[in-house]
Amino acid sequence: MQPDTKLQQQLKQKISPQQIQYLQLLSCNHTDLEGKINKEVEENVALIEKEEKSQTKEPKEVSVTNTSLFDQRGKSDQTLRYTHTLKVQKPWRESLEDQLHLLQLSPSMQTIGEHLIGSLEEDGYLRTDLEVLSSEIAVLYNLEVTVKELQIALHHIQQLEPTGVGARNLQESLLLQLQKKEPKEVIRQAIDVITYHFTLFTKRDYQTIMKKINITASMFGKVIAEIRKLYPEPTLLGSSQQKATMLQADFVLKKAGNQLVIEIPYNRAATLRVHDDYLRLIQAYQDAREQDKKKAMLFIQRSIKRAEHFIEALKQRHQTLLAVMKAILKLQHNFFKEEDEKQLLPMYLRDIAHIVKVDESTISRAITNKSLQTEQQIYPLKFFFSEGIKTQEGRLVSSRKVKKVLIEIIEKEDKKKPYPDEQLTKLLQQKGFLIARRTVAKYRSQLRIAPARLRKELES
Repeated sequence: MQPDTKLQQQLKQKISPQQIQYLQLLSCNHTDLEGKINKEVEENVALIEKEEKSQTKEPKEVSVTNTSLFDQRGKSDQTLRYTHTLKVQKPWRESLEDQLHLLQLSPSMQTIGEHLIGSLEEDGYLRTDLEVLSSEIAVLYNLEVTVKELQIALHHIQQLEPTGVGARNLQESLLLQLQKKEPKEVIRQAIDVITYHFTLFTKRDYQTIMKKINITASMFGKVIAEIRKLYPEPTLLGSSQQKATMLQADFVLKKAGNQLVIEIPYNRAATLRVHDDYLRLIQAYQDAREQDKKKAMLFIQRSIKRAEHFIEALKQRHQTLLAVMKAILKLQHNFFKEEDEKQLLPMYLRDIAHIVKVDESTISRAITNKSLQTEQQIYPLKFFFSEGIKTQEGRLVSSRKVKKVLIEIIEKEDKKKPYPDEQLTKLLQQKGFLIARRTVAKYRSQLRIAPARLRKELES
């Protein structure tokens, strides 16, 4: 009897370590990028900056007995290192890494923790699936890790400051913040509310919560007061320094006559280069037979390759960001003339991806945590993306325009008889927008405007 032979054809897409590094750098904003460049310049002996060339010293001959050279995390000979002297406020990611080092974890757990910190979004949340992060670590560090190990490393990070960082969602972040407080009765009650009645809490259905947990109105008022002290974005946990660093825009829009020009304030990538002395050492050791020199040459080759890949990834990031911002400027040209929100057009990730000729996921990384400074104010890049709503004339207008009109209607309503969503829908339709009630409810929620019954309660 012949055994069955089945052929299966599978198409798998593999991402190179260089591509992963580029995508990670693309996700960084100006402040985080400074930190990554500082760290790379400090760790890689072959990477220096052009303007400091005269300040670098001649490297000593690389020898296997100079063991510090082979420990890129250790204290290397200062004659082989260049430290960037520009004073930059320490970003919260660097602060987390410093705290992580104090925990004295195993080398593998330290690597996992550093990768997790690098994967946190600007608000401090971890929104990337742990299995995806496991694959990234395997490619980047040749380190096989389980989801369980990632969970352990994440738990370590969640114990660091700012409190609430490393959470997967708002509920988890609030709980992490509450668990760090003194365990008084009001805190225990607050933890119960967020743990077991979070959906009711977000809907402000306080009466139902009070019945479920059998608590007095006075005590419940104290519970709500404690919860309101928490921060929905843990990286802004009362830190004026963090708020200051967020004001550093990634792009600047300037007007030159009738032309609008996009600039990236400081392209530090252009100042990086491979250390000439190490390039010469490669030539000098090319025909070396001694075992020590062979090992030294292997280290130098790896350092040079790492520096070249880092510089190339930074250049690619710079080109992508400029292309993305120019595409946004092209599609939202009317808005930038007067910076009138009603002039915004509907715009999706796919619109920019089509112009730049990259995947939508790349555009998402390019706009995440990035901002644009104009003559009037600083805008997060995500501000320019919105869905479209049809008008009675058949045109598409930005949802931001509809939201602005919705705010104006609610501001003018009778506070004793606020408009329910059905009435708001009719009023918007009278203004020419073809919009459904559920869409109005969604926009109202996104604007953090309470429903009619709660607006009435709040005003009474």
